[in-house]
Amino acid sequence: MWRPLNHNIQVKLNKCKIDKNNCVAQTYDGANVMRVPHAFYIHCHKHRLNLVLVDVVKNVDEIYIILYLDLQFILSLLSFKNKFLKFQNQLNLKDYALLVGHLKFIHIDYLEVILLLLYSISNEKSIRSSEATGLLKNTDFKFIYLLLFFNDLLSQINLLTKYLQDKNDDIAKAIILMNSLKEHFCEIRNDLSYHLKLYIEGNSLESSVLNSETDFRNNLYLIIIDKINAELNKRFSNNEDLLMGISVLNPSNSNFLDKKLIHPFVLSYMCDIDTLDSELNIIRKSLKQFESKYHSIKTIFQFHKFLLDYQLAFFELYKLCTIAITIPVSSVACERNFSYMKRIKSYLRNSMLHNNLSNLSIIAIEKSETKLLNIDDIINNFAECHNNRRIILK
Repeated sequence: MWRPLNHNIQVKLNKCKIDKNNCVAQTYDGANVMRVPHAFYIHCHKHRLNLVLVDVVKNVDEIYIILYLDLQFILSLLSFKNKFLKFQNQLNLKDYALLVGHLKFIHIDYLEVILLLLYSISNEKSIRSSEATGLLKNTDFKFIYLLLFFNDLLSQINLLTKYLQDKNDDIAKAIILMNSLKEHFCEIRNDLSYHLKLYIEGNSLESSVLNSETDFRNNLYLIIIDKINAELNKRFSNNEDLLMGISVLNPSNSNFLDKKLIHPFVLSYMCDIDTLDSELNIIRKSLKQFESKYHSIKTIFQFHKFLLDYQLAFFELYKLCTIAITIPVSSVACERNFSYMKRIKSYLRNSMLHNNLSNLSIIAIEKSETKLLNIDDIINNFAECHNNRRIILK
């Protein structure tokens, strides 16, 4: 499988007259099929983050048994839509359609709806009644505690996930967000008030607690947090020096243009260190002069635009900054394109030819550009190209 794909990629690069030896970066989801020798390799950050969560769930038995398996059954209860809506209306809650697939669907208020639905199913003579009865027995304090805990953790991780899914993300900001997430998890690991808040909130929903607050903290809370921190450090520690060198080109970084931190990045792309050191001595003063006369520079793209205007003076910095904003953070944008293609060429449209699929995919993928098109002009052009149509379009 990998040989034809590798060959097709090289053929496409040659067709576009792109020398693969001039590629500065490459990113895959881990199952890469092609490595360009001189290009910096980045394992998709979004995929890494998913692997962190998967490893935590698999390696902590309480999470896998209590949350993963039970949540799968609870989400399958969506097939009982009419009953769910009935109990939901009784409690005056929001439309469930807005919360389907979200962890908040079974959080606090909605947990009561789920319990009512489980009681109703368990009292019926159906295939699902035994499963509902077993799940009711497992809905104890530990289940509710983990539900509250992971709802909070995933909401924090989701902030980074949303950014990594943006096609306009850049590596410098992604590093800042990732380091902030790591720092946050290290802080709550030693924060007794954070765990105590979860314990008290869980106790308000389920009063029958078999273990003390200290036992939950030592045997569950700390194990989960330590596992998350260990996975984050393991998954996001590769090429850290080089990535840090990229991040110092971001004006919002506290180590902006730090000579020591930028050197690994400089060596990776064989830039002239002596020339760069001279440029770094002058660039700060030039930026102050520029900002005092025009506007402040706050993003790496604004910094790149500044270097573009002065690239004869700051050639090495311009080169490094161009590479930095070119390096991809994740392969999400590419994978999203394949998702579009899968929805377009479904089983009902399996006979679609390549040209038609390609054109429809471009319309779907570049939907921001598609919305700018004038539909009337398109219809008029189509009508002029096909004068023999029975239906007059113009």
